[in-house]
Amino acid sequence: AFKVEGRMKSPLYVASAASIYRKAVDYYCETRQAFHNYQVSNWKSELSLTATRPFTSGFLDAKAEAWQDVDKADNRPRADFCAVVKGYDDERNMLVVEQRANFGPGEPLEVFLPDGEVYSLGFSVLYDQDMQTIDRARHPQQIVLIPCARKFPPNYLVRRRAAN
Repeated sequence: AFKVEGRMKSPLYVASAASIYRKAVDYYCETRQAFHNYQVSNWKSELSLTATRPFTSGFLDAKAEAWQDVDKADNRPRADFCAVVKGYDDERNMLVVEQRANFGPGEPLEVFLPDGEVYSLGFSVLYDQDMQTIDRARHPQQIVLIPCARKFPPNYLVRRRAAN
């Protein structure tokens, strides 16, 4: 059994951690071999996008200064949880999402799939529920529509690649 510490984490972090555990378990069950360095590096990079602080062995090494990044020296790429897929409008070919963080057209949004795949949402226009063009999804839990050729089921997560 694996326990993912998720009580104080974002849904995106929990989804990322669960996806990586799934990949690791599947790989080992299929091959019965140790992980390759590139796999571990890729998994760690994916997890670090949504982790709230850098990874450390501070508790194992008893190095208090490594327990937290109090000086904010961590400058790794980040991904922020922005929306939850609520459905798909087949007539308009649009993804229907519920806003969880402010976002707008032109930002690097991605749909995070359970298998760890990411699908880039390159869009230049955003609509509210009344099909009025809006510049941002800025209201908590606002339902918005994003032009998207690919259909995704409800509850998939949308993330934004944040600038360092």
